[in-house]
Amino acid sequence: ILPSIADEDFPNIILEAMLLGPAIIASDIAGTSEQIISGDSGLLVTPGDAEALADAIDFYLKNSHVRDKFSFNAKESS
Repeated sequence: ILPSIADEDFPNIILEAMLLGPAIIASDIAGTSEQIISGDSGLLVTPGDAEALADAIDFYLKNSHVRDKFSFNAKESS
């Protein structure tokens, strides 16, 4: 989870996480939308929106098959 609230350009931590394969949730800020395709290789949330972040976490907890698919897709695209 990368809940940034300010520009981070193209955060390397996203690429590193994608290589390892965990499910990713990040703020839709700066270059994260170039790294993660929301709904395919992870979930992007509005920066500073705590409720959206909580909803994304809850979604992964309740949908392990989707979480696993997104993890696989992220690893394949990295």
